[in-house]
Parts: sequence; C-alpha cells; structure tokens
Amino acid sequence: MARDGLDERGASSVIACRACRSRVCCTREHTPVTHRDVARVAAALAVAPELFCDAVPTSAEDPLGLDLGDGRRARAVLRRRDDGDGALACLFLLALDGGRRLCGLGELAPRRCGLFPVIGRGEVAADGLCWRPWRWEELAGDVDREALTALEADRAAFAAVVARWNAFAARRRRRLSLATALAFLLNEAAREAEAAP
Repeated sequence: MARDGLDERGASSVIACRACRSRVCCTREHTPVTHRDVARVAAALAVAPELFCDAVPTSAEDPLGLDLGDGRRARAVLRRRDDGDGALACLFLLALDGGRRLCGLGELAPRRCGLFPVIGRGEVAADGLCWRPWRWEELAGDVDREALTALEADRAAFAAVVARWNAFAARRRRRLSLATALAFLLNEAAREAEAAP
C-alpha cells in the first residue's frame, strides 16, 4: 500500500523520488528548460517549441532569464495545464489508473527532472516542491555523478546562450516574443550540435 507518496517498497532518497506516485514536483513548480532540452523535445515530437514551452517572469538579475524587451525578463519553462483537479501540472504529466502519475516525456525529459530533487552539486529543491523536504547529505550517495556533471554543463552552456540572446535583445530595443527567443534557442542548439566532434 502506498504511503506519503512512496510506493509499496517504502523506498528512500533518490529512489523514493523516482518511486513517487504523485509526482508532486510536476505540479508545484514550473520546469525550466535549456536550449538543449527545447531542441531535443521539439525534434522528437516534431512540434514547434511554443506548443510546449511558456515563459515565467523572473528578476533582471537572473542569469538564465531571457530578455523579452520593455524590461521583461522570463525563464523558458515547460507549459502547464489544468490537471483536472483545479491545479496546474506539467503539460507532459500523465495520470494513470490508481492515482499514479508518470512523465510522458520519459527519456526526453529535461535533465533537471531526472535528478530532482537534486538541482545542482550540493543543492536540493526548496521545501514544499517535493512530498518531503530533502538534505543534500541524504541524497549525495545516490546521485548519478555523470548526470549531475551533464546537468551542470547544460546549465553553463545555457547561461552562455542566454547571454548571447540578451545581447541580441538589447540591440533590438523592442518587445520580443517567446517564439522568437525559442527559435534562437533552437538555432543555438543546432549550432552546438554541428560543432560537436
């Protein structure tokens, strides 16, 4: 019998996160995406990224915030939808029989999703974003180091892409759409892929 979001095994740590039946994180937080995430999902689903991405306002100091002109800065995130219970959930969160939920993207999901509640080396999600609070010490032994290194590399590459976009946006001095920003992200991901050995 499931309890507190865990499966029958009563799993703990990162295993508990993967065994979580409710996917609380997919309903309590917007899921940020990088240019690589956007390109991977758009290519696999053969859809324009504006169909699955949205923009959420962020501070002017956010290094991952896209300048959309007129003083607006936003993060690119996976779109959310009404989950049928009046709450918002990730567009790709599937409701299965028995109350279980599952990510419809599977291996296409943003890297951040695969490591959640770990959000960086030594960093865990804030309380309230998961079915229980976590401490890095509880998770450190279970974290896939290769995946964490890849997440950090993605984040660093994305910060550089965002800086280039923001420089471009500053020269335009007009309002820019999320679709234009997403097209830029796709172009940057394609440029990276062409340059890769």
